Amino acid sequence: MIFVDEALEESAVSRWGQLLEEAVTLHPGRLVVDLRDAPRIDESAIVMLLQVHHAVTMGNGRLLLRAPGPQVRGMLAFGRLDSFFEIV
Repeated sequence: MIFVDEALEESAVSRWGQLLEEAVTLHPGRLVVDLRDAPRIDESAIVMLLQVHHAVTMGNGRLLLRAPGPQVRGMLAFGRLDSFFEIV
């Protein structure tokens, strides 16, 4: 499980993206990204999450977004991705 503890915006996206890429190389059956403490995300974070989702599913795994807050959920809903991502 990866716990995101800051807004997923700008320079933070590349740091978190690298960490998630490393996690994907372990070929997890499921990769959980806990967004409880991420107050917001931007477009670059959504692109990064889509890339991670693709990589995980190509390895027959699942990407789970755990406990996104209202602003994060709103951003995902705005892009109609709240039904694409598995949110728990």
